[in-house]
Amino acid sequence: MSHLSIIIPILNEAALLRRSADLLAQLDDAYELILVDGGSEDDSVQYAKSQGFSVITSEPGRGAQLDAGVQASSSSYLAFMHLDCGLELRHFVAIYQTLQRSIWGRFNVCFEQAHLGLSLIASGMNLRSRLTGIATGDQLIFCRRDVYLKQATDGIKAHPLMEDIYLSQCLRRSAKPVCLRMKVTISARYWQQHGLVKGMLSMWGFRALYYFGVSPERLYKSYYSDSKSNNNSRL
Repeated sequence: MSHLSIIIPILNEAALLRRSADLLAQLDDAYELILVDGGSEDDSVQYAKSQGFSVITSEPGRGAQLDAGVQASSSSYLAFMHLDCGLELRHFVAIYQTLQRSIWGRFNVCFEQAHLGLSLIASGMNLRSRLTGIATGDQLIFCRRDVYLKQATDGIKAHPLMEDIYLSQCLRRSAKPVCLRMKVTISARYWQQHGLVKGMLSMWGFRALYYFGVSPERLYKSYYSDSKSNNNSRL
């Protein structure tokens, strides 16, 4: 059995798969890699299979994709990864070591570009997670499989958006998250597409609506109605 199951939701991510192929190919039998496709219209699935990666399909929506990956996995330890995060093998080693003594956790983040505004956003994300115990998908959430199945599996499939908030809330019932010292480098593509101010207002607007009871399905339809945004968008 693998030490750690790494679950990656994808949707039209052929370009990122090509960029990440070298890292993913480094994962030996100690790591179970599961790509979960939510209906890609490009050659994401074909390319992934050509590289020997395990690919399954699920209903569209990140919550359904994450849960499909968990159900297909075999390890006692889980990590939920965004494909555009800059990771090294040492991140996965640290996750495995941490989950032997802790229930769940996440990483601090930094952006790949040197930019004051982005640095402030990353610092705000890290501080917010530390204070609230709520992590974002960019922060590479990881947890024990038994806790996920007990706390999150029944509801996460109904979260095509805001699945990271829901998952954090569920896991937080069992323990506070561990924050590992090494950082995950994340992409600025959401902020480049929307702009810093508009992107921040949009992000917090959707989160506020979620906290006030608007359904994740309605938020998902609203967010994706005007574009073909990919599955790793920064909400």
